[in-house]
This record gives sequence, structure tokens and C-alpha cells, in this order.
Amino acid sequence: MLGLMMDTPLLISSLLEHGAKIHRDTELVSRLVEGPIHRYTLAESRLRTCRLANALAKLGIEFGDRVGTVAWN
Repeated sequence: MLGLMMDTPLLISSLLEHGAKIHRDTELVSRLVEGPIHRYTLAESRLRTCRLANALAKLGIEFGDRVGTVAWN
């Protein structure tokens, strides 16, 4: 990828790894309309994501299969 702006692809997994490594204690806060506030750190987010990936693999989901889409908002 010589001459391009980046030398690695921009992947969600790369963003999670960077966040967990460099900003591990930064807090994420989310809330469903009818639910309580949920707080967790970027490091915890990476662990949750890894658990989800392992669960999907056990269900037969393979690399390259589409499970969902991300809407950046």
C-alpha cells in the first residue's frame, strides 16, 4: 500500500484494539429508550466483542459472513 494514506485497512476490530490498548479506561455510556444507563470501558468493550465473536463462531458463522451492518451516527 505504498503511497496511500494508511498502511493498514480501517477495520472495526482495529479500532477496538487501539481503544482497548491506548484508552482502556475511557468510559462508554449507552442507554436504551426504556432501559437504565449502561457504562463500561473500552477494554471491557473489547472483551465483550471477543465473547460475541466466539459465540458466533460456535454457531457456524465464518470469516466473511455478514451478520449485521453498522450505521455511523
